[in-house]
Amino acid sequence: MSEKTVNAKAALETYANEINGWMASQLDACTRCGLCAEACHFYVSTGNPNYTPIWKAELLRRVYQQKFTPAGRLASALGLVRPITEENLREWVEYDYFACTMCNRCSQVCPMGIDIASLIHVAREGLAAAGLVPEDLMQATNRQVEEGSPLGVTDDVFEERLELFEDFLEDADYEGDIPIDKQ
Repeated sequence: MSEKTVNAKAALETYANEINGWMASQLDACTRCGLCAEACHFYVSTGNPNYTPIWKAELLRRVYQQKFTPAGRLASALGLVRPITEENLREWVEYDYFACTMCNRCSQVCPMGIDIASLIHVAREGLAAAGLVPEDLMQATNRQVEEGSPLGVTDDVFEERLELFEDFLEDADYEGDIPIDKQ
C-alpha cells in the first residue's frame, strides 16, 4: 500500500463512537483462552500471534479501556498508556483486512460468546475513517457505486455472458430463455 495521509484522530473517534454497552461486554469478556486462534486459518497456517482473532480488535479494546474504564482513564490522565499512533493503524491494516476473511469461525468457538467478527468489522470502520482502506478494495467499492458491479461488469457484458450461458444450456438440450428484465 502506498503512503497515504492517515487521519488517526478519525479512527480513534470512530472507535470511541462505536463503543456501547454491548461492545464493552464483548471486550471485557475475553479471557485470552486462545480458542479463537485455533479456529482461525490465518493463525493456524502461520503461527503468527498477531493473527490471533481477538488481537485484531486490540486497538478497539485499547480505546475502550483508555476512554471508558476508570483505571484506563486514570492511567491516561497520568500518561501511563501507549497512545495509538499512525504506525499502529498502518500495522493493523494487515491484521484486519489481509489476515481476516470475516468467516466468523473465531466467534463460533469462543466459549464466552464474543462476536469477534463484529469487533473486527468495527476495527475496519476505524481504519477506513483514517483513510486506510486497501487500494483494491477501494477500487471495487467505487466500481460498485459507479457502475453497479465491483468487477466493473457492464450491462452489455452481463448480457453477453448470459447469451454464452444460454448457448451452453442449448448444448445440454435445455429448452428456454434466461429472462432479462422480465417478470
